[in-house]
Amino acid sequence: MDSQNGGRFGNNRDRAQPRFRLIAPLLDDTLNRTTFRKRRQEIAVKAGLSQTTVTRYLEPCKAEGINGNRLPR
Repeated sequence: MDSQNGGRFGNNRDRAQPRFRLIAPLLDDTLNRTTFRKRRQEIAVKAGLSQTTVTRYLEPCKAEGINGNRLPR
């Protein structure tokens, strides 16, 4: 295992930061449902992900707050 770069798979922070930047526009609590869904779809298409995956990235932030965001691998 290479301890310099977090091992074979990298460290969680290296994976979480890009995911957080991806979902950050969805963390605005003032978004109405239509705007949220449109934004989620745009993010998913741009990132080449499904809307379900984007939602999965978002759920821990919503449940645990931004400081506790444990994003899925």
